[in-house]
Amino acid sequence: MAGLTMITSGLAPRLAERAGTRATMTTGIFLTGVGLALLATLVSVDGGYLAVLPGTALGVALLGALLSAGYRSAITPRLHGFPPDDAAAAREGVANAVEAAHGPSARALIRTAQESFVDGWQTACGRESS
Repeated sequence: MAGLTMITSGLAPRLAERAGTRATMTTGIFLTGVGLALLATLVSVDGGYLAVLPGTALGVALLGALLSAGYRSAITPRLHGFPPDDAAAAREGVANAVEAAHGPSARALIRTAQESFVDGWQTACGRESS
């Protein structure tokens, strides 16, 4: 369900242009309801959480990988001019960028990491970054 949501979130604006906003939203809500109904039918008390665990874990892992890849591709071109050690740390993640940030470029490095994280998140969600 998460995968289809990611795919269709990118298609929705184009579909709305052709079919109209109301039809697109109605179709989206209907399909979400069908997905939830299927999920409710397929998950049982006997199967419990284990019935949905593999699909959920796979979705979280996939989103995490997409976020990480999107972050790295967004931050790499933005790191020119930062000290090499700080830039290397920032490539590893936002927390590393915050920890490595010091001196006159600290605030700029943190802001760069934050913007790159948002771009990575948008990539993971199937949206184009701004």
